[in-house]
Amino acid sequence: MMPHFVIKDERINDVFYSLSGRKLFLYRAANNGFVNKWCGIWKPPFKFYEYFAFRINGEWLSPQNVTSLKYAYYFAAHRYELKSSGNADLNVTEILFIPKDKSALVTLLRLENLSGEEKEVEVMLEAAVNIRRKQEEFNLRQYESTVEQKRKCVLVKSEDDLYACFGTDFAEEALEIDHNIINFYKEHYPSGEFQKCFIPVNYFVRMILAPGEVYYLPFAFSAGFTKKEAIDSFDESIAKWRDLLKEKVKHTLNLLEKNVFLTNDESLNTLFKISILNIDSFIYEQNDENVYLVSGLPWFIEAWGRDNMFSVLSLLTLGMEKEAERVLQFFARHTKNRVPCVVVPEKHKIDVSYHGADVSPLFLLVADEYEKTCGKPLPEVSRVEKKVMAGLELEDDLVFHKGNETWMDTLIRGPTAVEIQGLWMIALKKRDKKLYERVRARFVRPFWNNDFMYPFDSFGRVVDASVTPNCLIPALFGVYERHELKAIIRKMKEVLESDFGIRTLSKVDVKYQPDSYHRGSVWGFTTLLGAAACFRSGDYHHGIILMRKLLHDVNRDHIGFVGETWNAESSQLIGASAQLWSTSLIPFIIDRYLIGLDVDNNHITFRITFPPGVRFIRRKNARIAGVGVDLVAVKLKNTYWVELSFSSLPPLKCRLVVPENVKIISVNDKVYEGNVALFKPRKKNVIKCFLKC
Repeated sequence: MMPHFVIKDERINDVFYSLSGRKLFLYRAANNGFVNKWCGIWKPPFKFYEYFAFRINGEWLSPQNVTSLKYAYYFAAHRYELKSSGNADLNVTEILFIPKDKSALVTLLRLENLSGEEKEVEVMLEAAVNIRRKQEEFNLRQYESTVEQKRKCVLVKSEDDLYACFGTDFAEEALEIDHNIINFYKEHYPSGEFQKCFIPVNYFVRMILAPGEVYYLPFAFSAGFTKKEAIDSFDESIAKWRDLLKEKVKHTLNLLEKNVFLTNDESLNTLFKISILNIDSFIYEQNDENVYLVSGLPWFIEAWGRDNMFSVLSLLTLGMEKEAERVLQFFARHTKNRVPCVVVPEKHKIDVSYHGADVSPLFLLVADEYEKTCGKPLPEVSRVEKKVMAGLELEDDLVFHKGNETWMDTLIRGPTAVEIQGLWMIALKKRDKKLYERVRARFVRPFWNNDFMYPFDSFGRVVDASVTPNCLIPALFGVYERHELKAIIRKMKEVLESDFGIRTLSKVDVKYQPDSYHRGSVWGFTTLLGAAACFRSGDYHHGIILMRKLLHDVNRDHIGFVGETWNAESSQLIGASAQLWSTSLIPFIIDRYLIGLDVDNNHITFRITFPPGVRFIRRKNARIAGVGVDLVAVKLKNTYWVELSFSSLPPLKCRLVVPENVKIISVNDKVYEGNVALFKPRKKNVIKCFLKC
């Protein structure tokens, strides 16, 4: 079932929503307003539209007459109750969607004549253009506007040669379309920020509705780096909006139908669905080469390397191989002696920053996962590997970096932070055995703080015993033995966990501030890392508890998404209202550490367990070793029943590991003693596990 949300009453004034396709996104208040400088239509890295507003028979659609918002990722619908006497018999709903592959927003005004007589309707559109980068405030940018007579649309060109195009269905004979050209520069202060926008025309559409008639009046708002892109997107979105809406609905539903995770724990099911829809919403294709995941809405619209690397892990296990490969190719293309930390592709240039010490080892580890999942090496990996290995800086066999080059970039850490050492250690394991052993010798024991039974945050030239969640980052990739993980989790529960997730700093540290970005606040990212560590250690119950904590934010600040970071004590939002990695790790964590799906020692491994309260697990179309996997596992009184189906015969043998209370495993009627079975798989495999009495 598609997750959907209905917002009304007082809450409609407190929350925001977004719609996105592969080419642009809309950010807007649930009450219909464009209430701050982040609201509007964006085609990264630029904003194009400040706002748009409709006036029907002299009455504006506004926060004063909106009654509800329905949201379901692929569309949003505002319902209105118009106040004026002339509109009392007119039912109005504003429906919005963004076609998957078009650079346009489509808005449909559903107009229903409730009277028994013909009704004249006049709709006026006011669309304000403000083509700017996110960091710009008030600007003196100039615009040219023309009315395309054939299309009856308005084309706006900025002095930077960027284009916006808007209008309605020029081919509909029942409509009378008119324009009042004003070319007005408007200065205003949304939520106090001084902004300037350009209103080229008052755009009028007139029609007559028959008694009881329902009419869908379409408008398209396109954006383009070229005139052709803007006009083509407008033309196709207006002419084919019905087909494009069907395509968008089909695409969204297919995402959920193709990738199923189902248990009797509804919270896990919901989180899995939301994570898939969130990941898909963040994929941005500026052109054939520049494909990446936007890191957060509304303001992290650049390509952040570490956020993308963590998220590609889930693209892979979800079978989105093409998208994963294009993202990795994008970062590989701009790699020098490091994989980029931030890439900002503009129209004629690309700004690249390399200040992330963790992104290069993350790329290598994700490339390893690509090979495991797809059954083939990533084509770019050897070239990137050669470059970043040449750029690796060591000091006394510890990986050296600058203090502000970790994900906690508001702090000076290191120059030998725990996660940088752990990530490089595991990345070196298959690439340089001798160097791996040297780094391992300086990391494993020296970085363990026996006083706290927890890793140092930094060790070497600078020793930092602060208890942070940073050690959980390499833990995601298998660093730390189970007994070490259990000690880490004990300390995590004691001083890092709050009612809302995992803090960025121990609550007993003198530097702790619950609302500090990196010195105390809770992040969705750190909370998922904590859940993964719990799963790896065997504490499935608490891992699920941590994942559930993210649900508090799904319908709170940004409808259908989880925010970036919150006050650890009050849960007040601090960062972006929709953050990519606050949910994007969920499919990977579930497939790797709940189902235990991996390629290990040249075998496809399943480590199946049933967390407390979970009686059945179904996972459809997980990807491993180049094949799709469907798994059904059911917990009965004295047995576990498992069915494994593959899309084609896998190239490797399978290794099944089940809980230690299993004494006999039957795989396709072949019997194995104990809780481990190594077998040659068929396309369909029936497995029975008999428990010890």
